[in-house]
Amino acid sequence: MNSAKSDSKGISSYKDFYAPISAGMYALGISPVELIIFGTIHGFSAGENFCDTSISQFEMITGASKSSVLRAIESLCEKNLITRIKAADTHHNNRYYTTISRTREDFPEPAAKKVKKTDSIQIKPWMFRYGLNTQEILILAKIERHSYDGRSVYTGSLNDLLFWSCFKKTDSVVKALKKLIEKGLVVKNEVIKGKTNSYYTVHSRTTPSMIPQEGQGNKRTTPPQTPADKRTMSESTPFTTPLTTPREKPTTPAMTPPTTPAMTPSKNLSKTVLKTSANSEKAAAFLDACHKILGYKPDFSEDYFDAIFFEISETDFEDFISFAVYMLKPKCKTNFDGYFYSESKRSSFIESYKRYRKNEQEKQLKIEKDMKTCPCCGIKFPGSENPYNCPQCRLEREDFNNLEKIGFQKKLYAMPKDVRQQYEEELFAYRADLSAVQKVRLASNPEYLAGKKVHEKEVNRKYGLISE
Repeated sequence: MNSAKSDSKGISSYKDFYAPISAGMYALGISPVELIIFGTIHGFSAGENFCDTSISQFEMITGASKSSVLRAIESLCEKNLITRIKAADTHHNNRYYTTISRTREDFPEPAAKKVKKTDSIQIKPWMFRYGLNTQEILILAKIERHSYDGRSVYTGSLNDLLFWSCFKKTDSVVKALKKLIEKGLVVKNEVIKGKTNSYYTVHSRTTPSMIPQEGQGNKRTTPPQTPADKRTMSESTPFTTPLTTPREKPTTPAMTPPTTPAMTPSKNLSKTVLKTSANSEKAAAFLDACHKILGYKPDFSEDYFDAIFFEISETDFEDFISFAVYMLKPKCKTNFDGYFYSESKRSSFIESYKRYRKNEQEKQLKIEKDMKTCPCCGIKFPGSENPYNCPQCRLEREDFNNLEKIGFQKKLYAMPKDVRQQYEEELFAYRADLSAVQKVRLASNPEYLAGKKVHEKEVNRKYGLISE
């Protein structure tokens, strides 16, 4: 939860965040606030990872006050359920991990009947925006768990919600449900003949733009349903009575049938996303990049693309996928698609990619800054490795701005190989009667140097290197 985008009211939105809470966690005997905090830390500290969520972020996720969050963290530490690593300075958050994630222990069986410890709910980012308390968020998450596919509804009993919300009385559950319905977050379907009422979240039936926004209070934003919607929902439930929204009139205008895809990878889901997503072109480009690197196109849901496209530009798709494969492949032995899906969209992973990308760009910038272009032959070469001359045409670095020397070296560099060899033989033939040792001794002799200069000028004029 490192990267976040804050809105005008200071509430952060995490498109890739979710806190998985299993029924086995309820058997640990912890409070609702502790439960969500524990679920968040456990979700982020899988394997050898850490959770670095801040206190203010825990406040937002749980709907609890700062003091309640601090007490919950202290309680979890005292119960040895989490371990806290305090930050070395004030510019970073504390880091946490659950002892269960490190010891690979299993959760105990829940006390409630007909509830398995593998049953779970998920706290999702859109749930923290409506001023709900911790237990109301848990109820909303339970209903969303059964209705997120856009067709199904929650038909469990109040006792079931009593377990998942950690309330002590069913009256409290009823009040919480009423509040969720009044806020326009949950729809209740009244069913006659003694059958159980059913519920679903508005989020599961609408696009994000139709969900009630923060500050709308109790304004109803529940969308009307088409006959097709009602028929589809009726087929997915054991009831035969048509389902209608409370206080909804038969003449309510119809809306477009829900097309929200499932929130986890499923078969052929990418095809649905490419047809329904507003980012369909980018999604197609991302899947093409996957095919280029992986050899196939994985099936990812729309929430994955929403999280990735917010942070990664289309030009970086291949680079991001290559980085993800390099980092994640060694850690996963089975179901790499699922691991890729869950890990690569995490804000912490995206931040690590951005750091890698920034470091690579800085290295590239340093390399480009060090590169020199020879004005004679035009090649580029690293200046730090060749401080004296061009490695190809041998033009001296100190002569890079000398037009006369550049013109001379261009003519010399353009010479055919055999002509160049003959030129060098004649150039070094001055005073061939002297040995190399004698020439070294005469290097400071003015008469010898003057004669050598005249000889070089005659040879250069002969081969057209100078016009004088």
